Order: sequence, then C-alpha cells, then structure tokens
Amino acid sequence: MTLERLTQITSVGISSGITLHNATLTGVTTLTTLSAGGDINAVNGTFSGNVSVAGTITYEDVSNVDSVGVVTARSGLHVTGGGLDVVGISTLSGGSVSGESAGTVRNILTISETGSQSSTGQRILFKNSEQNWEQGAVTAIRETTSNNFSLALSSSSGGTNLERLRITSAGLVGIGTDNPQNKLQVFLNAPLSVPSAGTSGHHATIGDVGFGVAVGALNSGKSYIQGTRWDGTSTNYDLLLQPNGGSVGIGTDNPTSLLHLSSTTAPQLNVHAPTSGGSDSQLRISSGAGNYRRIIFYDSAATPTKNNFEIAVQEVDNSLFFGPSTAVGGLTFSGSTGLRIDASGRMTIPSQPAWSVFSGNNSYNNTEAEVWDGVVWIGGENHGTIHVNTGNHYTSSNGRFTAPVAGKYWVYFSVTTGDNNNHFVNVHKNGLGIADSIQLSYSQGLLSANWMAVVDLAANDYLQAVRRGTGYRFYNLQWGGYLIG
Repeated sequence: MTLERLTQITSVGISSGITLHNATLTGVTTLTTLSAGGDINAVNGTFSGNVSVAGTITYEDVSNVDSVGVVTARSGLHVTGGGLDVVGISTLSGGSVSGESAGTVRNILTISETGSQSSTGQRILFKNSEQNWEQGAVTAIRETTSNNFSLALSSSSGGTNLERLRITSAGLVGIGTDNPQNKLQVFLNAPLSVPSAGTSGHHATIGDVGFGVAVGALNSGKSYIQGTRWDGTSTNYDLLLQPNGGSVGIGTDNPTSLLHLSSTTAPQLNVHAPTSGGSDSQLRISSGAGNYRRIIFYDSAATPTKNNFEIAVQEVDNSLFFGPSTAVGGLTFSGSTGLRIDASGRMTIPSQPAWSVFSGNNSYNNTEAEVWDGVVWIGGENHGTIHVNTGNHYTSSNGRFTAPVAGKYWVYFSVTTGDNNNHFVNVHKNGLGIADSIQLSYSQGLLSANWMAVVDLAANDYLQAVRRGTGYRFYNLQWGGYLIG
C-alpha cells in the first residue's frame, strides 16, 4: 500500500490489524489518527514525518533501526531482541553548545519531559526484565530551581540500583553523597584509625595497581596522606613533598623557607621519641660544605627583621654555639659572643658581661683629680688600665659598672696602701655600700687587702669603688667582676 501527497487524513480506523509491506507514507501533512483494533506491523516501512503514539511502540527481532528525527512515545519505548542503535549523520553540520566545548555538536538522542516540580527528572534505566534486575541508571534530577539539574549515575548491587556519583548544576561532584559541597567530595563512613598497610578502606587512592598514595579522614576529624599498598602486601612507602623544589607551609599560606611552620595555639614542632627501644636520633640536621649547621629563632613579623637567637655547630672544630644574632640570616657571635661548647666539652661564654680595671703602681704620685672624683675611684680614666670591659658596660669617666641584665655578679677589689694613714675602702651599689668597709692600719704603708662577694643586681644597677673621705693615698687599686648567672 502506498499513500502519496495526501494533504490531510483526519482518521484512519481499521477494526483488525494493519500490515504494511514495503509501505511508504510521503508528503502527508496531517495524519490525525491512525488506529487499528489489532497490531500495526510495518515491514520495511519508512515514515518521513513525525510518528506520535499514545501507547507503546514495540520493535521485535529488528537488528537495526535507523531513525532520523524525533520519536515521541508517551507510554515508553521498548526495544527487545537485537536492541536499538541510534546513529547520527556525520555529514550534517552542527554548532556550539552553551556551556560545553565549542565544536561540531548535534543531538543524537533527546529525551524530553514537561513539568516544573522540583526533585523530578528523567532516567535512562538499564534492566534485565527476565530476572527483574536493575543494572544501572543515568538520571537527570531537577533541583529546587526549576531550570537547574543534577546528573546522577547509579550502579546495581544485588539487582537494585544505588546512586554512586552526582554532578550538581554548579559543577560540584559527589561520590557517595547526593549533596556535594566542594568541587570533588568523596563520602565514606570514616574509620576509627588509618587502614593498615596492605588493606583498603581509604577515601581515595592514586597510583599503580595495588599501591600508591592513599588519602582519607578519620571519624575524629583528623586526615591523613599515606604512601602504601592496598593489595594485601603489608608495605608502606616514602611520601615526597615538593621533590622538584618549592616550599612547604604548615599553618601559613606564605612559606618563606623550605619548611615553614606557624602556629599560635600549639607547639610548632613536637619530636616524639619512642617509649621503648630505638637508639637513633629523633631530629637530624645535616648540611653540605659550609661553616655552620644552624637553627635560627627569629621574630614573628611577616617579614623578619631580626634573628633573635641561633644554635649552630661550627664545622672547623665541631664547636656548638648558642647565642644572639642581630643580622637577618647571619650568625654574628661566631665564637666571640654567646655560649660555646667545644669538641672536648669545655664551656666558654665570651660575651658574658665582665670588667677589670687596674690603677697601675705608684698611683699616689698622681694628682687627686687624675685618680679620684671625690671619693669615687676613676683611675682607669687617665692613668689606669682597663684590662677587660666585655660589652663596654664599665664607664671610666665616672668609675661605674652598669649591669646590662639582672643576675648574680661576682665582684672583687684589691688595694695596697701608699702611706701609713688609716684607709677605708668599700664597693657601693647605686651609691650605697654593699659591705663593711675594709680598714687598713696606718701603722705602716704598702699594706694590702682583698674583698670579694656575689651581688644581686637588677638591670641598670651600677657599682663603684669608693674610699672614705679624701686625701687618702693608695699605692695601687684593682677591681672588677662578671655575671655568673
């Protein structure tokens, strides 16, 4: 049967089935109704217009259906037997699709629906009808905004589909969750502890077959990164950070060194030794050629302006230094300041505040003004010798030693009379005597006396060597001291 160039067919009704062998319906403008009491069989039939079926179209034992256009099946389209092949025509030109990569794109298969309710959508379902097994699905789900849709992929477990992956309209991808909050969110009931080497159960793994890097989170909120195996072989591997260069920041988004630790609420580095066994070092610092291996403690400014303290080992003699630094990146004490422990265990403190002043012999030949400022001895100003003045805390013009820091200072003086008159000598702290005066008899000259004591000084306290009264003459006088702790 052939129907050609019919402008309108309002209704074709046949009480029994319709069988079309090699039938062609061409140029039919409107076919309002085509109905049959039985089956409609189209063998080698071609429909050049749209075919709309209120019921179900069933293709059986058809190895290939090549359809160009749109098939609307309101009650479903069921294909059994050889299956359904939807083939595009490569010679037709396409165009760019909004939101996707530009290029030649055309819709090969379109599934459409109507309605505007949220949480509705369309699904491509894979199913074994004979066993009633669901085998998987691809679902488009409308979100709360009517024109926003998520895409869900499901796989089957025990014949029942379970959603495994969702891509939201915002491009967020969730694995194991239907509500991802990040570009990629992987949900897994978090374990109590990190899975042991050789076992699975991590949130994500990257690597070769059975081994690589595992990433996960624990139910305590802690997270981990571990180089390991998950194929039954109990082996862990080294984890490399920035192997080709660059810095690592912990607690900071602006690292200024290879490893930059920053924290205001916890220790920045805690090296924990095993409770038993093990004799290796917990922290090891090594270097190539150079003068020092060092640890630098500097101020907390965003751009350090001062290195407050350094610990260093000098490679020349394996001496260990502890001391202050005043230059950024520079070890300024270099054995002349701070604490030094040499390879033999000898300890020296070259920078410890100290002073020692000697008048020289026959100081009684000098004028009073050259040796004394009233009762305060200033012999080191004009004719004496300042043997030691570490830190320049002794001022010869007024005979004062001023304490740079609070601490305990060992102080001494030694005096020899120059004539046979009574002589009284003392050490004053902030203008007041700190010990009983030493009296030297007037019965003869050139008598000597010594005094020493440990004195508590606050920062900026000062000491002076003082005589009682004026006119007393001394053959020589020496005094000094140093900080002991």
